[in-house]
Amino acid sequence: MLISQSDMLSGDTGSMLVQYKEEEKDTFKDSVERRLKASEKLDTKNARKTAISRRVGVAFSVSLIILVFLIVAVVWIRRWYYVYYR
Repeated sequence: MLISQSDMLSGDTGSMLVQYKEEEKDTFKDSVERRLKASEKLDTKNARKTAISRRVGVAFSVSLIILVFLIVAVVWIRRWYYVYYR
């Protein structure tokens, strides 16, 4: 809010400055609220990404364990087959 020339001439700039400061506080409060909402959105987005990456990591680990188990089983079965049927 700008102070008009007529207010300057009348000497009533004090109340105008107080009103300006109050408006400035309101805009600061609004900007803080906006930043808080934006950070909450970012937090939920990051939490979602973390949960997805954790699931992918668990699935990858489980699939590696199953793969190793299958390889060991195939090697053991082949060895057992060659020992007893040859």
